[in-house]
Amino acid sequence: MERVSSFVAHQCNVLKSILVISLLLTFSDIIAQTGEVLDFDGINNSVTIPVPLSGNYTKEAWIKPSSTANFPNIISGNNTALFIENGKLTAGHAGTFTYKEVQDAQNLIPGNWYHIAVTYDASNTEMKLYKNGILVATNAGASPYTEPFLNLSLFLNSNRYTGQMDEVRIWKTARTSTEINNSMNCELTGDEPGLLAYYNFNQGVAGGNNTDILSLRDNSDKCNATNGTLNNFVLTGSTSNFLGAGPALSGTCVNNFANIAVKGNGLCIPPGAGTTSAADNTSFGNFTTTPITKTYLIENTGNALLTLNGIQVTGSNASDFTVVTGPPATIAPGGSASFSVGFSGSGSSGLKTAILQVNSDDADEQQYSFAVDGIKSEAAKSLDFDGVNDDISLPFVISGDYTKEAWIKTNTLSNFPNILSGTGTALFLNNGRVAAGHSVGGFGQALGSTVLTTNQWHHLAVSYNSSTQVMKLYLNGALQVTATAVPAYNETVLKIGSLNGSNFFWGKIDQVRIWKVARTDAEIQNSSQCNISGDEPGLLAWYNFNQGAGEGMNAGLTSLVNEVDNCSSSASNGTLQNFALSGNTSNWVSESNNILNNCTAAFPNIKVAGNGICIADGTNTTTTSNSTDFGNVDANGSARTFVIYNTGGTTLNIGSINFSGTDNSMFSVESTPSASIAAGDSSSIIINFLPQGTGLKTANLIINNDDPDESSYTFALQGTGINAPISITAVSIIANANGTASVSWVTNVPATSGIAYGINAGSLNTASNDPLLVTNHSIQLTGLDAGISYYFRITSVDAVNNSASFPNPPAAPDSFAMPPAINLQPQSQAICAGATVNLSSAATSSVASTVQWQISVDNGVSWSDSIGATAASVSFAASAADNNKMFRAIWTNSAGLNISATATLTVNLPTAGTETTAICSSLLPYNWNGVDYTESGSYSIVLPAANANGCDSTATLNLMVKDTSFSITNISICNNLLPYNWNGVDYNASGSYTIVLPAANGCDSTATLNLTVKDSSFSITNVSICNNLLPYNWNGVEYNTSGSYTIVLPA
Repeated sequence: MERVSSFVAHQCNVLKSILVISLLLTFSDIIAQTGEVLDFDGINNSVTIPVPLSGNYTKEAWIKPSSTANFPNIISGNNTALFIENGKLTAGHAGTFTYKEVQDAQNLIPGNWYHIAVTYDASNTEMKLYKNGILVATNAGASPYTEPFLNLSLFLNSNRYTGQMDEVRIWKTARTSTEINNSMNCELTGDEPGLLAYYNFNQGVAGGNNTDILSLRDNSDKCNATNGTLNNFVLTGSTSNFLGAGPALSGTCVNNFANIAVKGNGLCIPPGAGTTSAADNTSFGNFTTTPITKTYLIENTGNALLTLNGIQVTGSNASDFTVVTGPPATIAPGGSASFSVGFSGSGSSGLKTAILQVNSDDADEQQYSFAVDGIKSEAAKSLDFDGVNDDISLPFVISGDYTKEAWIKTNTLSNFPNILSGTGTALFLNNGRVAAGHSVGGFGQALGSTVLTTNQWHHLAVSYNSSTQVMKLYLNGALQVTATAVPAYNETVLKIGSLNGSNFFWGKIDQVRIWKVARTDAEIQNSSQCNISGDEPGLLAWYNFNQGAGEGMNAGLTSLVNEVDNCSSSASNGTLQNFALSGNTSNWVSESNNILNNCTAAFPNIKVAGNGICIADGTNTTTTSNSTDFGNVDANGSARTFVIYNTGGTTLNIGSINFSGTDNSMFSVESTPSASIAAGDSSSIIINFLPQGTGLKTANLIINNDDPDESSYTFALQGTGINAPISITAVSIIANANGTASVSWVTNVPATSGIAYGINAGSLNTASNDPLLVTNHSIQLTGLDAGISYYFRITSVDAVNNSASFPNPPAAPDSFAMPPAINLQPQSQAICAGATVNLSSAATSSVASTVQWQISVDNGVSWSDSIGATAASVSFAASAADNNKMFRAIWTNSAGLNISATATLTVNLPTAGTETTAICSSLLPYNWNGVDYTESGSYSIVLPAANANGCDSTATLNLMVKDTSFSITNISICNNLLPYNWNGVDYNASGSYTIVLPAANGCDSTATLNLTVKDSSFSITNVSICNNLLPYNWNGVEYNTSGSYTIVLPA
């Protein structure tokens, strides 16, 4: 049920103008409202629901009854019913309560929407009835039931419902009150656990023409939807049709459930499927020797994460089936993942069965199981014919000499079962005896005497020599009958197992061989008991019947393969007709004549392929796909490569390679193959086609070799000669700064080379030509000036005077520019370090040009770009590191480059000198380079351009001033102390005396003595004193005895 409709959109705009309303109504006609409910007319409308019930169930629906009288049924079958009994909602089973186990006490009101539900729990036989989510009745002893199907609005072909119905849901569980209430007012997702069928009635056009709708769609998310069948609905108008405006639901229920589905080959496999099919990969088919692998896809169609818990294989032959690759542990909502299962049948042949079980957390499909099977078969080795209508039609007939061979195991010795026969020849049994003949004479020319044994393998052969008209009949390699004067025959049909649709063979046939020669007795005997290789001379067709699975399912395997080793062998494949291709009869079978050894005879066998496609000997049609048609070829010619294969058992020797036919001289061998090609090896041959003139040219290629029956391997060749117009392509011009330019181009055919050129487009007055016919052209132009553009036109003329020009007139001549012309070269310089270097170059160019300065530090051996130096003039401060560097300018335009002369930079360094002087301070000031200095120190001056290179000279004075000492000594002395000695000289009188004293630092010292001589006083004191007056104190000294005492008193 869809709740958002165009109707709502119409109502929202009801107040707009009349014109807008008209437009909206017109739009409504285009986008019509989807149906949401189904209206039942109460007369003959019903829906058949193919959902059987057993055990627990829940039935739900929204209903809007127009009438509640009598017994209108909602969801009922033969043995269960949910219906209205004269206004009261009722439900029940056939049995004790006669369909009335539960009933609502209140009447339903016509015209109102109701949600109704009935649940049944088989474990306790309890039935519950709900109306609008409320439990209205319970019966704990409801009758048991079985229900094969359900109907909407029908019970026992009557009791039909009148009104609208929506949201019908059938569950395999007895839902709880909570579950019913949680989902009654919203639409389901279809993934809910336990949901058997879900009909939301969102179909068709509400009230429109829905007559093309025949089914009520089941929206439960499962493999096989149980769609309902609409019965007797008008499906137009406002009744008995899909209508809009159902119960007011809130949208989709907010449920989160994982939901698993498994597919094989894109087809959903229902859970619990017990039947198998090759279509959905549940039937693996025939296993002989190679394991068969089938892949399955697990889809999570729910809206919650699906967790997988492994895949199990159970059942009778579980060990024959193996999970090869498993799925991941989880699958996101809407996602999918694959797993694969291999089948390798073991034990006895026959059908092998198993159950695959995918375990997951899907709430109601936790074990998603389905059956698989495969057939263990032996490889088929022969074909069983039913004797009723089985035969094999061969797409060719024989003529002239022939030999027919076959191994047979007949089930009957009666009548005339044919083995290998047509309209003109027959190899058959005549009441148990081998027979052969031609239609002229009633096929009775040769009849063996030995009656064959049923259920035993026999080798039969017949040969016919058309020139001698001798027919020979063989049994188990031994000659039985020689018939003479056997008339010629005319064969129009050839079949294995019948005489052109009659006299069908009953039994098994193997190893059918048809030859275009009458084989000798020895040849037939020698090869009857061994397997041939397919390389044998004269072999037209060989069918070894080693196809399919013995007694297996071989449906579709209706082509009998011709094993002859040549290019056209598949054209002689037989076609099986009317075979059952399953089981033990009328099928490929594993039984054979048990001949296991290979014939010892070995032969070379030639095959030739072009472009990987085999070209049959004698092929007279050509095609470009296998290189036998060379297509359109001009005077250049064209070559094709063919490969010669030796698919035989001995060395193939290649002889001459020849051509025949009308135009054989136009074809030639460009590269020959090896003279000998070992068994299984190959060698190539290259054929060239050089047409003379135009039109179709044909020939035959003949490869002579020692293959016994294809010794002149021949097939047709052809090509079409064309006089293709000459064309000029790949024009290239390389201009050089030395005044030359190389002009090259390509023509499609050999032609001359010519170019006219000049500096004016209207006057190409200079030319250069080369008459040699070539396809790759090159002319060297000289004497060109750099810096300007030249105009040119190329012309080539082929051998038949076809000409082409580039550019082709009336187009204007093309042009090319020369590299720039340098008109100012950079100059070498000698400069003092620290000075500014200025380098300049200039060039002229007819097109935009650039310059890049380069530097070499290894005397021009290598150069590198000076970063950022892209101007015509550059300058920088020179340093000592720049000495002897070389500089050049690279001028570049679209035509090329020109390199300037090299400028070498010589960087001269300033000189420096140091003078150290020591001087006595007495000699100051000291004058140096015109400057007076008065104290010790280091003094530098720059003398501009003073050195020999004209660079500044730096002079440094280290001045050391040494001190000169000067002293004055003032001495006063008493005359009594004279003489006074000073610096070794005695002085006796006052005065000023100066002497010069030499010093250790080289500077003398001057010393001055100022001497003052002072007179000294002298007194004598005579004292006589009595001893009793002792001591006597004189000048502070006590004396106790007589004597003469002198003291000096400082002045």
